Amino acid sequence: MSLRAKFLVLFAVFAVVPLVAIGIFDYVYSMRALETLIATQVEEIATRSAEQIDQNFALRESELLLLSENAETQRLYQALANDDPRAWELALGSADAYLRQAWDVLSPFYSWIEFRDVHGATVYRLPPEADPGSADLRGGASFRTNVMAVVRPIHNETHGGEVGSLSAAIDLEELVPYEELAARFGETGYSTVVDRSRNMVVYHPSHAYRDQNVGALLGPDGWDIDYQVLEEERGTLVYRESDTTRVAAFVSLAEPPWTIFAAGS
Repeated sequence: MSLRAKFLVLFAVFAVVPLVAIGIFDYVYSMRALETLIATQVEEIATRSAEQIDQNFALRESELLLLSENAETQRLYQALANDDPRAWELALGSADAYLRQAWDVLSPFYSWIEFRDVHGATVYRLPPEADPGSADLRGGASFRTNVMAVVRPIHNETHGGEVGSLSAAIDLEELVPYEELAARFGETGYSTVVDRSRNMVVYHPSHAYRDQNVGALLGPDGWDIDYQVLEEERGTLVYRESDTTRVAAFVSLAEPPWTIFAAGS
């Protein structure tokens, strides 16, 4: 090997290779720094959205608690338990007047509300002409025409025993925080909400995904991520979508059983 060739080899070993290595290191470091920056920003968006959903749902819960614990409702269920037709007639008249007034205030937030006995039979319904259908909603939640139906027990204030249940169809428009979800990091950033109990997409900026199975969004034809992330309380992930690498943060709520994703790139 000539002296010139040896010099070129030594130059490559001691100059070019280290420079390439440094370049690769800087690139990897820059990408990780960028991912960290995006993760921090989208985490704030996901957290704010989750907090607003939590507040909205807590307000609905307090309203349902008021409907089940007020004196008129308690007298209605007491008359039902005593099997006294006269007492039932009087209690129903009093409860009807009170609950109709309550419905005037609550109707923008609910599709319907049902009071049921311990066997699940309807005792009273708001609005009176509503017919939620025959689907059994006890013990869980289901989506029906853009509402979330929840069931809460009604307890006797004296002995604490369960005397019936309160079923209500909450309007999703009153739970989804559209303003918070509209916030984004980057030109193509967006947020989405999925319901874990129903495996459905509650909110996505593309209407084509709304009310669809979660698999359409998270499966192989979508983000192609591990569904187990839905079991975690919060975290971040990286995925590919339309030839774009995105960083997303997510927050999961216990009630409602929703997970909020905020993604940026």
